[in-house]
Amino acid sequence: MQEMRNSVILNIFKELNSAIKRLSTYPQEHPVNKTSLQKTYQLFEEFLKTKGELTLGRVENKLVLEEENLDLSSVSNKLFNIMDKQNIKSISFSPGLDQGELKSFLLYFILKTEESLSSYLQNNEVAHIRLNQLRYEVISEDEEVVKSDYIQNVNLKSELSRVIREHPDLLKDILLGKSIEKGKLKEIFGKDILPGTESLSDEQRFVKGGEGAGICGEGIDVKKLMEELKVEIDNMSDDELLVMLSSHLKDFFKDQAEMESSSEEALKLVKKALEKRDQQRLLPRLKELLSGYGIIDERYFDLLINQTYKSKEEQISRNLEFLQKLEQGQLKEDEVEKRKMEIIYCPDEKLKKKIIDSLVEKLDSSDEKLRETSLLALKKLMELSISEEKEGDFVYIKDRLTEQPEKNIVTIKFHEGYFEILSSNFSNLVKVCKLDEVNRMLEKADLKTQNETLRQKFHSLKKEFIDRISSEQNLDLLLQPLFAGFSTQKGKETEKLLQNLNREKVAQKLVGIFTVEKRHIRIWALRLLSDLGKEAVEVISNLLSSKEKFKRSANQNLLEDESWYIIRNALFVLGNIDSQVSVKLILEFARDPDPRVRLEVLKVLEKKKKEKAIQVLLELIRDTDEEVRKKAVSLIALSGEKGFVPGLKELFFTPFTDRKKILTVMVKIDENNSRDFIMKVATDDEFLPPAFSGKEKYELQIAALEILGKIGTPKDFIAIENFLKRRKKGFLWRLNRDEVIEKAQEILSQKDKEISLSKL
Repeated sequence: MQEMRNSVILNIFKELNSAIKRLSTYPQEHPVNKTSLQKTYQLFEEFLKTKGELTLGRVENKLVLEEENLDLSSVSNKLFNIMDKQNIKSISFSPGLDQGELKSFLLYFILKTEESLSSYLQNNEVAHIRLNQLRYEVISEDEEVVKSDYIQNVNLKSELSRVIREHPDLLKDILLGKSIEKGKLKEIFGKDILPGTESLSDEQRFVKGGEGAGICGEGIDVKKLMEELKVEIDNMSDDELLVMLSSHLKDFFKDQAEMESSSEEALKLVKKALEKRDQQRLLPRLKELLSGYGIIDERYFDLLINQTYKSKEEQISRNLEFLQKLEQGQLKEDEVEKRKMEIIYCPDEKLKKKIIDSLVEKLDSSDEKLRETSLLALKKLMELSISEEKEGDFVYIKDRLTEQPEKNIVTIKFHEGYFEILSSNFSNLVKVCKLDEVNRMLEKADLKTQNETLRQKFHSLKKEFIDRISSEQNLDLLLQPLFAGFSTQKGKETEKLLQNLNREKVAQKLVGIFTVEKRHIRIWALRLLSDLGKEAVEVISNLLSSKEKFKRSANQNLLEDESWYIIRNALFVLGNIDSQVSVKLILEFARDPDPRVRLEVLKVLEKKKKEKAIQVLLELIRDTDEEVRKKAVSLIALSGEKGFVPGLKELFFTPFTDRKKILTVMVKIDENNSRDFIMKVATDDEFLPPAFSGKEKYELQIAALEILGKIGTPKDFIAIENFLKRRKKGFLWRLNRDEVIEKAQEILSQKDKEISLSKL
């Protein structure tokens, strides 16, 4: 739990750093900033809901977030310097903090302002972020001393924590109420004992009272020091305490001959250490840690582990009693809660498995009360197998549940229980990354029956279950690890499970992240949306339905960045889904005022069947944007669709057109119907309008002649020969080089050679 808490705290600070960096890099309204700010705010909100307040403090040359030391990066270093310069000892974030307040706070660190953070927060009406200033007291004209309870307490806490870990015997002596030798304390803390503080009763040792530190400049106040050390022990995480206890107990029992005498003291130590904690949960974990040393006799394990100090035989007896009541239908729900730990830590594996087998069978019982009790027990046992990391027990429960329908004809009631167990443990399984196991359990769920009515009931039941586990909270749990550190393997496991959930809800969630800054996640989300098919089309259709919500620049029809990214990615997904609805949605954007959107439509249409693209291509080859026109012409060339030729002929005479490209494309898609047009361009001086410059006319005639040289018929070459004769009349062509005549002569000469070779 402590590791998880530390991870959450470090994650909050990491996102805080990241948000400040991005705000200083991108415009404030950039989608990257919005996404980053939203993620940072969500982490704050979740923490504040459970903990009530989040405090960022400055201790000497370190930043401390909720007692967790933070590495100083370039950003956090700036934050530290501001706190140092403005004498801020800590910054507290309280419940009620909204996203706007957090954004205002972050913006302060990138603004070039001389205004203090305190004034800035007040002027921007930030009510849920509080600054705690350092207090100064003048001692003399030349000297000031900082009086900071925060620094003093954090330093003391750090010192006590270090002492307990470096001197574990001190922990044992304090818990067992033993007297602490003066010399030992002096050696540890390097200070003398203050007179009148040495003698303490056991009761006094564990009473928390008074103020001030047990260690001061004059020496050690033993009474206060013991109180503070006891508080520090109470504040240790469960994991820290268990590791230290197991180390002490190992020392207790290292001499086998002294086991009997050592066990009583060891038991007292465990009882004192865990008296304010969840013993039912922690004692079995302590047993697991101790078993790793392999030197303690099992009977002393049981003596320590069992809260009532029962023997192994007694534990087995209680489990047998549980099984007997279960088999006789006399088991009550309150007994499940009392006995769940005893079952999961039952010394007899065969008996444990027998209990699990019986519970699974009772899911199909006609006795509704017994069935409900068995269902509760299985939910609790699976939950424990996950939380206590009892992998063998989890696998056994999972296998019995999935094998039952294969071995027997089970009823709808069994599947109701099956889905209830999986539903209640779904989030726990996701947290420990058992995604493959969840997938297998989902795929195994089936009802073997020829009864169509039952089949429909089962499918309805499964659909309700899938809807239930496809909650936004569970989807966030699945996606969060991808943001923490994306990998191909992690992406595949998550993708497989998401495809087995409610696809519409999954699509809705993915649409919310398909414009994120992280490229791997963005591409992964777009590809998965494409695989979801019609559900993705429906979600994207709703997203694009209100075109007025997409913001555009004031003086142009260009979309603002965030709106452009959304439409671009939506069109990309639609292009990968083969359906009439997706094509219809794509074509609706063919007339969008933003040329980037029209160009994206053309890119998407490359993936579609050619007959679906004809209409929009005929429009876009006349587009006002040159890049759009070029792309449209290229797509027409790829299509091979003859119906485009008339439109290309019209386009040839419009301004700002690559006419050479049009001639090439026309011939490529329909050589026969284009030949006459090409001939007119090449040989009819009146065909090209006066608006065409002389240079362009020459270039077009040469290009048309080159095409005819490749596709021309004998009739065409006669026409070229006649054109050449007409062109040579008069003396002007002799005075100036005529490249058109040269090209015509070259083609005819080449053709004569081909004819001669063919005769040979």
